[in-house]
Amino acid sequence: MSLTPKEIVATFVDHFHNRRFPDVLALTSPSATWWMVGSPNPGSPLCGGAITFSERHHLIAAILNEFEKMTFIASAITAEKDKAALEATLEGEMADGRTYRNEIIMVFTVKEGKIEELKEWLDTAAVIAFIAAGKAQDVFD
Repeated sequence: MSLTPKEIVATFVDHFHNRRFPDVLALTSPSATWWMVGSPNPGSPLCGGAITFSERHHLIAAILNEFEKMTFIASAITAEKDKAALEATLEGEMADGRTYRNEIIMVFTVKEGKIEELKEWLDTAAVIAFIAAGKAQDVFD
């Protein structure tokens, strides 16, 4: 029996929170895409637009692994038919004590038990402020 879209998103949150990034990727179809708000900037993990889920996943996992501590907590998951919306908070702390916090909305499309599309909205000003605060610039370049 395959999982519902809501159960798949809850599993995504658990894997992401515990940094089991290969398990996150296993939840997706081979053709899955991950769209992010913002302007296209190829090669940047935070570029806007759609790229393959695998490509964005590897870029973001590399960044998140730089955090000494990290949490990814869902405040709500709402699902209807093949769509599920996630409200979440991502918090991280670098070894030098700098912190990052962002509120994120993700909308998932699930087909045949796999994530086919992920659309993500986040506060880009929080990302820019974190990058401007110091050494994280090396992580995002």
